[in-house]
Amino acid sequence: MLNDLAYNTADIFSRANATPNVVPHEAFVPALIARNKNAAPAETRAYGRLLEDIVQEPYRLIESLLPAEDASADGDYRLLLTAPYTNGHTELDLFYRSQGYYLPFQPPGYTPNAGTGLQRITAASFQTLPYGVLKGSTEHTAPAYTADLAAVGELRPRTMSGILTQLGFLTPVAVNGGKARSLAARVFNRLLCGLPSDFLDQLDAEGTAVNEALVATKESSANVHLDRSKGCYQCHVNLDPVAAAFNPSFLATPSALARGELRASYFMKVQTYGLRGGGTLGDGAFLGQPVHGVQELGEAIANSTPFARCVVRNAFQELAGRAPQGADLSMIADVAEQFRTRYSFKFNLMIRDLVSRPEFTRSN
Repeated sequence: MLNDLAYNTADIFSRANATPNVVPHEAFVPALIARNKNAAPAETRAYGRLLEDIVQEPYRLIESLLPAEDASADGDYRLLLTAPYTNGHTELDLFYRSQGYYLPFQPPGYTPNAGTGLQRITAASFQTLPYGVLKGSTEHTAPAYTADLAAVGELRPRTMSGILTQLGFLTPVAVNGGKARSLAARVFNRLLCGLPSDFLDQLDAEGTAVNEALVATKESSANVHLDRSKGCYQCHVNLDPVAAAFNPSFLATPSALARGELRASYFMKVQTYGLRGGGTLGDGAFLGQPVHGVQELGEAIANSTPFARCVVRNAFQELAGRAPQGADLSMIADVAEQFRTRYSFKFNLMIRDLVSRPEFTRSN
């Protein structure tokens, strides 16, 4: 999953800079100058540092959860999807505080950290943003921005929920023009190791009713999405409720949305998807469990059995050098249950259990 994040994050910025690979920010400076001819060199370098932070963000989060020496002290792996913080430099802090508006943008009353090293950036430290200060800070015409420019009062801070709110996870969908439903498919594929239809057995009668109420029926021929005899139903009954948690108007592209958490964001004049404050939180569901907004969605996924099994499955594949099969699957299910309950999602404890299993040592 991490390689996928890095590759796709790099792809966004290669489109902006004609640079095919992720490289240290110094190599981006000439391309950034070409794209921003009126920018001062110091500002251009700041963009480069921000780019590097965005690419490294998911890796830094995972590294903070996996102390190398003391397995009993490692972090709670659920923070991958729920962490109300990230790690980066001042430029990343300003980018999130200003909710995707062009840098340099320093919110009124905020004094940046004077240090030049990595810092913990917490959602709790974000302040509201007066709408009035946005009027001269952007050239964008997307509804998400024009609605903010016309608003009065204050824009509330954005949510932070692990990689679910990081550009490395969100933007690969944006680059290809995908909607929130495409992002929901990414959640199932990358975080649960399956398709939405693979998890129908997780829905009881009550959960099925919750999910079916959130399936979109406004599209052409969308009535088949609720026909249990059709293949479309098997995906949409789990897919649409997750998309609804990202944005209540998930059938539209985020660039066309003026409300909801998931909306257009911009970096170096390239559209990405970002989480914005001020929007209506989406009422969605995860496998029949109602959720309100992205933060609750992250908590529901992180505490689920499918997420635990996916983490263990990926660990098995990395360690064994092959995909699990046959008896491996029951062992993975048992280790995942221990990971979720006994080990409280401590990754290193799970790894020790996995590699000590006779089933693992015999087959590898």
